[in-house]
Amino acid sequence: MCPVLFVGEHTINSRDLFINLGSAIAIVFLLVMYYRAYRNHPENRGGVMKLVALPVLLELLVVGTIGNALAMVVRGLTFSFAESLTAELSLIREVGGSHFIGIVFASACLLPCLYRWVYQADADKMLDIMAFFFPIQHVFNRIGCFMEGCCYGIPMSGPLSVRFPKNEITYSVFPSQLFEAALMLILFVGLCVAYWKGKHIFYPSMAAFGLCILISECMMDKRGTVMYLGMTAIQITSVLLVIAAAWGYYVRRRRERAS
Repeated sequence: MCPVLFVGEHTINSRDLFINLGSAIAIVFLLVMYYRAYRNHPENRGGVMKLVALPVLLELLVVGTIGNALAMVVRGLTFSFAESLTAELSLIREVGGSHFIGIVFASACLLPCLYRWVYQADADKMLDIMAFFFPIQHVFNRIGCFMEGCCYGIPMSGPLSVRFPKNEITYSVFPSQLFEAALMLILFVGLCVAYWKGKHIFYPSMAAFGLCILISECMMDKRGTVMYLGMTAIQITSVLLVIAAAWGYYVRRRRERAS
């Protein structure tokens, strides 16, 4: 819709702006939530590093390393496939970009291990707060995609369809970016309700996130994408995320019963 914003003599890429804005808002939200949860904790009297800032820093570490690499692989496999690993890595670099589902999958697998190692008994509480990061971030990701005119949906006509005049497509499409953003908003509200009722939400939130992406991908335009057994790499990663979340939930429940 509006891929570039003009600020005086400068131009700003709309998609990058919203992605960075989403990151900033999500991080501030987490810091406030961790502070509210641990401001009276005995270990927090000497500062806010371990119980407030460190959980966020650990997530950013996962995002910036394995998460980002996996996100690039998922994006690359969505649009390319080669018989050799070397050729596939080259194609992934050529395709460029990333998909957020890779970051969420890496976080779902790695954060429980990191938090269990650092926080031990408080790990589940830390993870529950971290669950809010992903839907908040992805709402802004998809708004940025809508502004950019990328990641659009299947051809569609009618009052709910949109057209991107500055894009290569000349027909109306389903606004899959806004649909996915709406799913993330619903997920965020559901997490808020469950959290304030005292429920453990991290693993259910990961499973719900995967299901939302899986549903949304069904409405995405599939031109130029590679299908694996009738699914895209993004959909396969979404299914793996749901499985990982279910396994993590089972392990947590078994640990609770044992204690």
